[in-house]
Amino acid sequence: MKAADKSRLIKNIIPPLRERYGQVPKPPELPMLEHLIFAILSEDATEAKAEAVFQKFKEGYFDWNEVRVSSITELREVMKDLPDVDNRCARLKGTLKRIFESLYSFDIDGWRKLSHKELTRRLAKFPANSQYVVARLIRDGLKGSTIPIDNDTLRVLQRLGVAKESDKPEKIAFGLSRIVGKNRNCEFTYLVAELAADVCLPNEPKCENCPIAKLCSTGVNRLQPPEEQPKTTRRRKRKATAKDGAAKKKKKKKGEK
Repeated sequence: MKAADKSRLIKNIIPPLRERYGQVPKPPELPMLEHLIFAILSEDATEAKAEAVFQKFKEGYFDWNEVRVSSITELREVMKDLPDVDNRCARLKGTLKRIFESLYSFDIDGWRKLSHKELTRRLAKFPANSQYVVARLIRDGLKGSTIPIDNDTLRVLQRLGVAKESDKPEKIAFGLSRIVGKNRNCEFTYLVAELAADVCLPNEPKCENCPIAKLCSTGVNRLQPPEEQPKTTRRRKRKATAKDGAAKKKKKKKGEK
């Protein structure tokens, strides 16, 4: 997709998404450590779910050091509503451990003076490192314009035709930052995350309930009558149906045993 077409598409999907999911919550002013923690919690999750878990930590623990020394089992209970909870617990605990062992404190507000390149370099060795976490910390902590790209955002962008499967998140973020702009960065990230959690699901998107289905290449193809769909789309659907049928038969046989 050409840059001009991407720009037009991004501009056109914002109003219906805003109408469905409302205004983006205003990002709070937080210490750099808490911006980093919130980035870990919000990756592949909605703002509301991440905020709920964040508040559980703030209200249920004396400080972040208590979180650091807590067991994975305890952290899992707090974070149970977030996806990939075991990996997320390990990333949070590992990040707090690394910061404390490096500084013997949790004050990393000095990072605000770092360049984006230097902050990216420092976080590269952290357990929580990902394009999303780094970009979100740059955006929220350093007031940068980089767009965080997690798996949910990537899935939506690929289905829209804005990104290819071979594109790396860093490349996608660079192009999108120029299209979306700094002032709409938070809104764009929020709306796409809500769409991904609501209807643009990993295995079976609910295109019939999607507010931007008519603007989405995947939505348009999936909502066409079977006889009008491209052969590749029909072939994928037949494979998915056959796979589901085989899985159900296997499950039924196990139950009979």
